Amino acid sequence: MAAGGDIVADVALDGPGARLLGFAISRTVPPEGEILTIAVDAAFRRHGVGGILLREHLARIAAKGVKTLFLEVDEGNAPALKLYRRFGFQQVGVRAGYYAKKDGSRATALVMRADLD
Repeated sequence: MAAGGDIVADVALDGPGARLLGFAISRTVPPEGEILTIAVDAAFRRHGVGGILLREHLARIAAKGVKTLFLEVDEGNAPALKLYRRFGFQQVGVRAGYYAKKDGSRATALVMRADLD
């Protein structure tokens, strides 16, 4: 993907002006984009927040003309992998030693891709 582009950010709130439940940030250079980060407060995981947030985020990105979206995810992050696969992401690459772990070791990132309609 070319340098530059637009940043797209979405948040999930527990009501107007209330607690931040999660957020998603992506960079777009149509026709491609990349999810830079998506996070959900630990207290609200497994309550559907991530799915709602990702669905809305993907819709905004697609509306900007993005046809292909990429992301990296730790291969050991089973909940995230399940979520991404539910939204059509498929593994297209591997980045060994991509993430630093708290114990000093390195974790492998899976590169995933989804084609947006």
